[in-house]
Amino acid sequence: MMRAALAGAALLLSACTQPQPADTQLSSILPVQPVDPVVQPVTFADLRGQSVMVLDRTEPDFAVGRIASYLRECKTAAGERVTFDPHGLRLIGPDGVPLLILMVAQRGPVTGIALDGPDFSPLYQEELAQAVEGRSSCA
Repeated sequence: MMRAALAGAALLLSACTQPQPADTQLSSILPVQPVDPVVQPVTFADLRGQSVMVLDRTEPDFAVGRIASYLRECKTAAGERVTFDPHGLRLIGPDGVPLLILMVAQRGPVTGIALDGPDFSPLYQEELAQAVEGRSSCA
């Protein structure tokens, strides 16, 4: 009985190590998700924009990740895209002109995000703050 179980286990293991046909291997590969670049925060004195969001106890990478996801999922229309700068990110229109510009700063446990560009509005700023908090109304 024990020999039969061991022989069955060995047969099962040898079947797992056999090369699979090429078409089977391709279907089991997951697509690679792009990784956003790391944004290097500036000092608060270097922030430039029409308005600044101050986020207490929020890491810059976390805030940038939430904002980038929100912009991609909720605010990009046909031909628009999110690009990264060394100190922030931009929502770029189909003509290559920035619609929204974000610059990131950090001082201790506080992250600041300056907002600028032709699409900036206080309502837009509130939407971004909600996205950072995980309360996005975008479906």
